[in-house]
Amino acid sequence: MNSQYGLEVDLVQNKALGAFLMFRTVQAYEKNEKTNSGCPLLLLFLVLPVLYQKDIRNALKSTRINSGLRKFTNKFSSREIKETDVLLRVHDLADSYKKLSWASFILASKANMLAVLPDDALVVSHDQKIPRKYECPSIKPMLTGADKLGAWFAKNSLYEIASNLKVRF
Repeated sequence: MNSQYGLEVDLVQNKALGAFLMFRTVQAYEKNEKTNSGCPLLLLFLVLPVLYQKDIRNALKSTRINSGLRKFTNKFSSREIKETDVLLRVHDLADSYKKLSWASFILASKANMLAVLPDDALVVSHDQKIPRKYECPSIKPMLTGADKLGAWFAKNSLYEIASNLKVRF
């Protein structure tokens, strides 16, 4: 990824980390979704824009998984944060992260972490255990965030997700 911000951003916002985050999101989705049908592919294009942005990730970090997506998005209009524009950026961020998200998804597919059910454009995870040694402290907040996103995505319709995160599919 050629970034205007340099090598540091490229090292952190890379497709391997993105693939791992997508894998964790899909696993959390499957764990929380009742019909066990798979995660809609469209939702994976929201994972990196949310988790790679520090201000969004910080709000995500301070929201409990049981609180849900609406509580998370309501934080941006609360008195403490007062950053409603952050949510309005998610759609544009998803567009700018599209190539990286796709590259991450392709890598996760090639690494046999994720698979697509082409008839329904649903993504399922392969039953894999990633060794804990790869969960280094510096990415732990992102992994926890991926787990929250997957759980919240599973409990909401595409319409509710789009409405809460201010995105268009």
